[in-house]
Amino acid sequence: MRRGQKVYIVSLISLLFLTALPDDLQAVGGAWTKQKGGYYLGLGFGSTSGENDRGFRGEERPLYRDTLRFAGGSLGISNFTLYNEFGWTDWLTTQLSARYTVIVREADIIERGSEGLTINESASGFGDAWLGARLRLPTPTEWMVAAFNLDWKIPLGSTATEIPLGTGAADYEASLAVGAPFTIAEDRHGYFQGGIGYRLRNRAEDELVWRLQGGVAVIPTLGLELTLDGVDSFADFENAEESDDDPIFNDIVGSQSWLHLTGGLTYALNDWTDLLVKYTTTLDGRNTLDGATISVGVAWKWDGSSEL
Repeated sequence: MRRGQKVYIVSLISLLFLTALPDDLQAVGGAWTKQKGGYYLGLGFGSTSGENDRGFRGEERPLYRDTLRFAGGSLGISNFTLYNEFGWTDWLTTQLSARYTVIVREADIIERGSEGLTINESASGFGDAWLGARLRLPTPTEWMVAAFNLDWKIPLGSTATEIPLGTGAADYEASLAVGAPFTIAEDRHGYFQGGIGYRLRNRAEDELVWRLQGGVAVIPTLGLELTLDGVDSFADFENAEESDDDPIFNDIVGSQSWLHLTGGLTYALNDWTDLLVKYTTTLDGRNTLDGATISVGVAWKWDGSSEL
């Protein structure tokens, strides 16, 4: 395998977790571990916007549900994200993901006597971070990889801000993932991976988390990635009580389910640097924002070997 081909396969496999989602930065863990001394460091910016949310039964509704007082409600979220992987051994990789968040929500006040006024609320600060470990598992064939992931959510996000930036409690997640690379042509390679896990939450109902992801080299320096991932809460949404007075963020830090579709492009600037752009949309959900995210990022990586 030529040097450039090997570097690009490493680049595709490393393309994880830079999409800054409005409700949760961490997705179910990946299938590949780093070689000893190998690393991946990504910095990203994501912009999320939405004018509606999904109700307890998945119905679309205005962000401000009191339509007699408010109109034109909107929400904007900016996330500055950091993601890092480091290979302590060939079979053990640690991960850290963190973000700084700026949130603004606003609406026009339409009740009598307040025409022309707006309601505006905002918050900024560090959100909850995730720290994890990925353990490589034996597989029946050399071309297949598998890993067991353990992750801990560090409750850094404040719950005392005008709009909560976190849940105020630690969560824990365990997941299994499998993956495999494939070859389309001599200089066209790709990969596929899937994973499923269980998230134990302290201030909300537990969740089942899953992800399907694939990537392929369009040209040797340009990769296309597609991800379908979801969170399925064990909360009893069917019997949940609605509140017309409270905006979405009084609920969004609690139980929620969602299904996201993400498309992304990666450009290999050189052997060690990638530029990334992604677009994420909400396909379905319960008690969650119905929004879209555009994110961009830059990543630096090394596979840990002395010769690529």
